[in-house]
Amino acid sequence: KVMRQGSEKMLQVKVARLEVAEKTNAAFKPVDQLGEPKDVEFMGLTLSNMSADLRRKYRIDKKTNGVVITKVAPGSKAAEKGLRPGHVIVEVMQDPVSSPKEVIDRIEAVKKANKENAILFVARGNGEFGFVALPSKPKG
Repeated sequence: KVMRQGSEKMLQVKVARLEVAEKTNAAFKPVDQLGEPKDVEFMGLTLSNMSADLRRKYRIDKKTNGVVITKVAPGSKAAEKGLRPGHVIVEVMQDPVSSPKEVIDRIEAVKKANKENAILFVARGNGEFGFVALPSKPKG
């Protein structure tokens, strides 16, 4: 059992010598080289690192860098603000972002500073860019 994001999870583990695992598993990577999860869900958005596949799928210009929105929860504040799959978050609060973790960290910083909105600079495709004020805290 391991703790992940505040909850206990049961994992199955196969024990082998490191040299054997590297030879038998071509996709083996040491833990410190695994990087971030491919998709991260946050505030009604599913965020992903930029990749060649996502550039092709959403026709994202090669000059556009940032974090790709791959899903938007219906009825979420993100959906209400017009964010859509294929949009790219280029900046949060005027700071460039290149990973889902950076987006989350910057929005969390906005929450901690008691600011009402996180300002996102978003590439919407076809050379269109715009600002989106995404509420940093759920109302209730």
